[in-house]
Amino acid sequence: MAAFTKDVSNAVWHAFDALDDHRNGRVMKSRLKVLTASLGTLLGCQNVEKGLQEHRSTQDLCFDDFLFYLQKELFSFLLGSVDYKTLQRYHDQIEEVCWLVCKKKFLRRDYVAFPDNCVFQFFRVFCLLGELHQEPKKPVEVLLAAEEVEHVAMMFNHALGQNWDSADFQGIAEVIPLFRFQVFIALLESRYTQSVEVKGLIEATKEVFDIFVNDVLRKGSLRKRIARLGIWRELWFVLQPHTLTYYSNKEEGDKRGEMQLTTKSRVETLPSSPSGKGFRFSVMSGDKILDLSAPDHKNKLQWIIALQTAFQFSQASESYQRHLANKRKSDRLLAKARKEEEEANRLQQQQQLEYLTKARIEAEEAIQAESQRRHMLEEEQRKLEKQLEEERQAKRDEEIVRNLLSKSLMEEWEHRERLERLKAEKEKRLAEEQKRRLELETAKKKEDENEQFVKRLSNLETEKLELHSTLQVIRKCCP
Repeated sequence: MAAFTKDVSNAVWHAFDALDDHRNGRVMKSRLKVLTASLGTLLGCQNVEKGLQEHRSTQDLCFDDFLFYLQKELFSFLLGSVDYKTLQRYHDQIEEVCWLVCKKKFLRRDYVAFPDNCVFQFFRVFCLLGELHQEPKKPVEVLLAAEEVEHVAMMFNHALGQNWDSADFQGIAEVIPLFRFQVFIALLESRYTQSVEVKGLIEATKEVFDIFVNDVLRKGSLRKRIARLGIWRELWFVLQPHTLTYYSNKEEGDKRGEMQLTTKSRVETLPSSPSGKGFRFSVMSGDKILDLSAPDHKNKLQWIIALQTAFQFSQASESYQRHLANKRKSDRLLAKARKEEEEANRLQQQQQLEYLTKARIEAEEAIQAESQRRHMLEEEQRKLEKQLEEERQAKRDEEIVRNLLSKSLMEEWEHRERLERLKAEKEKRLAEEQKRRLELETAKKKEDENEQFVKRLSNLETEKLELHSTLQVIRKCCP
């Protein structure tokens, strides 16, 4: 009976934790025997505690080992042997026994607002909605998620007729994501019981207890038609997934009857009647039919929806509230998974952004370095081009100088050639003139051999000197 073990495991843990004097998550077997014997007596199993000593080879047990023993030696005998109501009664009795074991530490509080019975009722609500948690190197413990605490506290507030401050609770939930039972009770008493009479607290707690533990889908006054008398009588109806029970008053002390509900049960709306009972509907289950009338159309629709929910869950293996709690847990896990995925995506995007930013910075630095290198190369190129231009200009200047020198040399050679030609002509003329003089001298000798010869000789000497002087000048000018 794994489902039954799961349903009572939270209450059993609280009893186990109350017996853990050393607060190390382990309890001596001798102390667990009394609890085991009490549970066995409730379920009609005698001497179930005797095998506890041989279970494991230690003198003490952790909670998982103890729960395994209860599942194997006690709860497994319930498999297929009891109906739902008996199973629910066993569940209630086991939680009552566990409460007797652990209530001492829960009833001893600094601030007391709830009567003891209210604390017990909230204890059962806590056991229904709580979950076993175990952190590494720490004992297992029962904790209640902040979302579930908010759900219970909000319903408690509404039962007191107070407005719910979601923002105020969110501030608490950010600090305490998981609640132990002592913290859960302290929160309810310190935050939501101020200026409320004890009677109001008892009624509000009872309403919350009925919704969660008794699995009450809806309760309220309806008129029921008494067929054999033909009259309508106002009764107090309580709807649970398995039954629709009606009482003579809202204190639920005088039970007037009940209807067993199944998935084949039906609810139908009825037309208005001349008697003024216009908001009528009938509930049919098996051979039984209830002709009912609501005070207004809104109540009628709410009862019909609640009845249809009861039909749907009448054969379910778990209670309606546990189904809702499991759904909320699934939604929380999905939301947490989505949040973790979003956070992972955000971190991945942040890492990618940091990588891209780093790559961009590196690229900018590389571009800047490349720009500086390019600027240096361009500057070097400009220097080289300037040097090349200077060399080219120097070559052009050298070529110009060379050309000028070549031209000057050519002119010099031409001038020298002209001087040499002039010299050759003069020498030729001189030779001719000498020949002519010789001829003249010879001829003059004939006329005037003495004076003319001397005179001519003197003239020739003079001319010779002049020519010699001119030749010297020419040679100086043209080496």
